[in-house]
Amino acid sequence: MLYVVPVLVVAMLGYMFWTAAYRLRRDRLRAMKVSDRSGVILSRRQRARASLTRAFRIPERRPEWEDELLATLPNRGKK
Repeated sequence: MLYVVPVLVVAMLGYMFWTAAYRLRRDRLRAMKVSDRSGVILSRRQRARASLTRAFRIPERRPEWEDELLATLPNRGKK
């Protein structure tokens, strides 16, 4: 009888942790679906690809010389 209370406390804490982890995962998947705009992320591979794409997104930067080159393109055909 002495061990019933600690076992119940551990069981309650385990249940609270499990439900919190489940809800966090569900919310994360829902956010991924909304950000991906596909609405469906079914397999583990698709979820991993979506996570990696989101985590390692490379910012699109234009090179410094591109604007100068694009400005001279209309004049290159004329001689």
